[in-house]
Amino acid sequence: MSFFEEDKAAKRELAEQKVKNAGVLGKWVTVMFWLQILTLVTEVLTGDTMKGISLYVYYFGVISGYVLMVVNSIILVRLKKVEDWFGKAGVCYLVSGLGGVMVALLDMSKAEALSTLLMILFLILQIRGNYDECTGYEIVLRDADFKLSQKWALQWILEMVCSIGIIVSIVLCGIGLGVGVLPFTIIGGFLMLLLMIAGFVVGILRLIYLYRTAETFREYEPEDVTVE
Repeated sequence: MSFFEEDKAAKRELAEQKVKNAGVLGKWVTVMFWLQILTLVTEVLTGDTMKGISLYVYYFGVISGYVLMVVNSIILVRLKKVEDWFGKAGVCYLVSGLGGVMVALLDMSKAEALSTLLMILFLILQIRGNYDECTGYEIVLRDADFKLSQKWALQWILEMVCSIGIIVSIVLCGIGLGVGVLPFTIIGGFLMLLLMIAGFVVGILRLIYLYRTAETFREYEPEDVTVE
């Protein structure tokens, strides 16, 4: 086999692998899109209003949210064969999700100080998972849809800002309530309210990008090679 024939065979093999990966991504990113929809439902159940109405429904929402995170993380680990960044994100989310269930149980047991500390630690781990997941989308989309790829690069920054802001607001509220400094409590509460609104907008953006990513790979077609 000549050099040109070997080069042609290598290009064909690469194209076939891209088509195969696109099929896998189209399928599982669609599933993660619907999981994200369910996650938004659990966030409604875990709002302060619902906590005042029914603690059972509230804690059901909390635990369900973490269970959905675990399922999502398992899918990301499966996608490691397509892009290694997805596997890293899956591990981070898995640990954070399992730890979140423990935090919810501690909170139900009135161990609020310990549950708050662990929640902050798992939020930090979730930030790392967000970075890994968004980087994975950025990489796999570079050849398929570069503009969407760049939007995922920005998405992780927005999610990081929201997550860090939540951590800061929790710390401020904790200091304010623990030491009795009212301004800290007010600032922390106001910041958390703003972050809830920002988080909702960022969550909608994630939904849009997930849908467009799934659609991109479901409709992916090779340029030069027809795969039988």
